[in-house]
Amino acid sequence: MRKWEAQIMYNYVTRQHRNRYWYERFGFKFYYYYLKIRELLKGKTSIPNFVYETNTPCTLRCKECHSYMPFYSKDMHFTTNFETFKTEMDKLLKSVDLIISFRLQGGETLLVKDLPKIVEYICSKKQVQHVQIITNGTVIPSQGLLNAMKNPKLFLSMSDYSNNSELEGKLKYNEIIKLCNQNNVHCKYWINDYDDFWFARPQIDEKRHYDANIALQNRKACYCHCHPKSTYFSQGIIYTCPILVYFKAIKPNLSIPVDEYVDIINTPQKILAQKISAFENKKIFLICSKCNALEIVDEKYEPGVQFDNTPSQNF
Repeated sequence: MRKWEAQIMYNYVTRQHRNRYWYERFGFKFYYYYLKIRELLKGKTSIPNFVYETNTPCTLRCKECHSYMPFYSKDMHFTTNFETFKTEMDKLLKSVDLIISFRLQGGETLLVKDLPKIVEYICSKKQVQHVQIITNGTVIPSQGLLNAMKNPKLFLSMSDYSNNSELEGKLKYNEIIKLCNQNNVHCKYWINDYDDFWFARPQIDEKRHYDANIALQNRKACYCHCHPKSTYFSQGIIYTCPILVYFKAIKPNLSIPVDEYVDIINTPQKILAQKISAFENKKIFLICSKCNALEIVDEKYEPGVQFDNTPSQNF
């Protein structure tokens, strides 16, 4: 973890969980060096912001979805189950020190049948300090899920599409907030930090050449990394962003440098901690030079604008 990443994550966790971190009293520098000392002593890195992709089906079809969920074909869709989740997390947690923020994200996360079990399990892990569930506010949580979400380290984040008139009637914010309040579940709107817009959805062009300078510029311009930097986990593999997950799915032969992803399931446990640490401390991801994030950095859209028809997958 580099200092600027620790600074962003420190700002993030203190904003979302006011007065719940003992190290808030000591400030960012203490927090950073605390994590680095732990890494030196334990030989394992900490992950600031870990995103677990729970599923790809969604109740909305947002044109600028950075996870590309509306573009997944039926044969590409998946939903994780508890047994798979437990296997993946048991192996991962043996090879990392702390996960500061663990985010469950879809698709629409609340569609996952095993979500109550998943939530209970990850909240039981001391290494995981905060758990966040992302929802678009269209699905009412079950009583079983509400019970699981009572854990004090968890909060439910609802994306705020309330100003989008075409979603009127689909959003169940009031009902969800009421249920959360009745069941002592921490719930809030996930307000966009960039006023009230979405950045354009980047694309990856496999024909572009690797270029370290372009990679750095694209990474700086990319919404997926700027606030805060995330580690994205999908179907057993750590990637640098959800966009890469989608393009790898539709282009299986897409070449990714071997040190720019980590196959958790198929990597021997004895070298997994080393691989994760190297991934987390990378300064340049060459795969980012095949993205067009910098070219579209000024394109901004209303949140949650929907497709009328099934989108084409031809890029």
